[in-house]
Amino acid sequence: MTEEKEKLKFLIVEGDPGYALVLQNSLETCFGAPEIAVVQSTLEAFSALAEHDYDVCFLDNLLESGTGLEILRNVETVARPTAFIVLTTPPDREVALEALRLGALDFLIKDAFDRFELERSVTYAVYRRRKEADLMRVALRDPLTGLGNRDLFNEQAHLLREQARRDGSIFAIVYMDIDDFKPVNDTYGHHVGDELLKLIAKRIQDRLRGSDAVARIGG
Repeated sequence: MTEEKEKLKFLIVEGDPGYALVLQNSLETCFGAPEIAVVQSTLEAFSALAEHDYDVCFLDNLLESGTGLEILRNVETVARPTAFIVLTTPPDREVALEALRLGALDFLIKDAFDRFELERSVTYAVYRRRKEADLMRVALRDPLTGLGNRDLFNEQAHLLREQARRDGSIFAIVYMDIDDFKPVNDTYGHHVGDELLKLIAKRIQDRLRGSDAVARIGG
């Protein structure tokens, strides 16, 4: 029996349709039947990354309308958990180092890598990005309630503002406080106060839509 591979989602940003097809066929050979989207320009790439989550994005560094490095420099604005692998031709040490500095997890030289190297690069990139995401989730969560902390709130508010600025949408922030909470700690102890906070957090989360976010930014 062969081990069933996880179905991955790929985005290929490649100005050469012929090479994009070759890469697509290679990915299908390595990873079974992955979901693969192909775009040819930086504008299409930004749109795809803003609208969808991909496990891996292959960036051709030379596009008619820009470069893969340009996408990497601005990818924070779409804030998607995608691992980036840059494609270069011919071998360019400066481009490769700059790509890694900008957050790419690997780079491959076109027509110079085989199936094993492609599979290794993708597997490593996905593993590394997911580990980073796990660490980030821990760092941005309130350890008591599991809600987002102040840093996550600030990041989410910034992203909402930028999205509203781009598409003219409206968003709202609701600030809530708990009246007379201090007497609970003083009378029953902090352990009871902690349980009350967790209960209130759960009740708020249970009443949110999937697109909403909640954070604990105070005591």
